[in-house]
Amino acid sequence: MKGQLSVVDQRGGKLAVDFSTEIYRDSGETQQILAETPDRVVSLGIEDATVSRKKQGVAPLVLTPEADHISVTNNGNANGVTVVDANGTSDIADGHMATLRSDATLEIGFRTTLRLEVERTAGPEVTVEGDVSGNVVLGDHVDRSTTVGDDNVLNRTDVGGDGAAEVGDDNVFSRSSIDTAETTSFCNEHNRPYDEVCPSCTQEAPATQTNVESQRHQTNTRERTSGTRAESGETKYCMHCGESIPDVAAVCPECGESQQL
Repeated sequence: MKGQLSVVDQRGGKLAVDFSTEIYRDSGETQQILAETPDRVVSLGIEDATVSRKKQGVAPLVLTPEADHISVTNNGNANGVTVVDANGTSDIADGHMATLRSDATLEIGFRTTLRLEVERTAGPEVTVEGDVSGNVVLGDHVDRSTTVGDDNVLNRTDVGGDGAAEVGDDNVFSRSSIDTAETTSFCNEHNRPYDEVCPSCTQEAPATQTNVESQRHQTNTRERTSGTRAESGETKYCMHCGESIPDVAAVCPECGESQQL
């Protein structure tokens, strides 16, 4: 940071504090208060015998610009150094330093009060391209974007499928995919489930052949219609245990009870 130094209640100009600046009383017969920079020595236009001279080449007050502040060092000023800023009033002890990040006044003598105006250095310029609808925080690079294909709605649930859900165009998720391999039926006569034909019926006398053919017809009819009903995702409730089961199920997969009346 850089600063501008001036004398309170004086009409003189301001001295730029771009480099280390030493403040002390003239060592000659005058009592002038001087400011010394690396390239020149100037008078601040005020006399004050209570401000110390240089001792062994060291000034009683030194202002040093740093990257984010200006340091103020008291090297043994006879009248001390008092800082008044937005935080209040504080004294800098002999051999100590204070850091200033805002405007302040420095009381270094009975008649000498200096005003230090701190110039804040502008931060790096940031260019934001495109449409920005939120806050931009410097140094915060977080990718919060979500890329989803056209007409996609997420949160898909696959029931009975082994593969992972794929996101593609014209996909609508949050649906249930019912395994169409469910073709189990229930034989009321022998009280047992079967896939195509009840095994007990096929082992009995030819009189039961009519029942076997009827079962095959029911199975074929159900297989032709189960695909359409499964794709629609229809469900029903088990009449025994009350669980939600596929509409095409003839036997409850939870309790094993037949769904036929």
